[in-house]
Amino acid sequence: MSTALAKTGDLKGYLSANKQTIVDACAHGVSAEKLIKTACLLVTSKNGEALSKCSPQSILRAIVDCARFGIDPAFGRAYLIP
Repeated sequence: MSTALAKTGDLKGYLSANKQTIVDACAHGVSAEKLIKTACLLVTSKNGEALSKCSPQSILRAIVDCARFGIDPAFGRAYLIP
């Protein structure tokens, strides 16, 4: 897989393949599925062009950090910054 994400499907596939890593890091009440969906939505949003150039590994690390702290970047309490 290249370092930049060509399509959202690439990111969703990568995060889904590493779902157990996210599940293991999830604090009480945090859903791995929701975090994966949020990451894909953020990459495809109008402000997500810079995120789409990030490596899937770095996005996975950011999502795992959100899972550990029990926050969802969809609600503005955390931001994925390239």
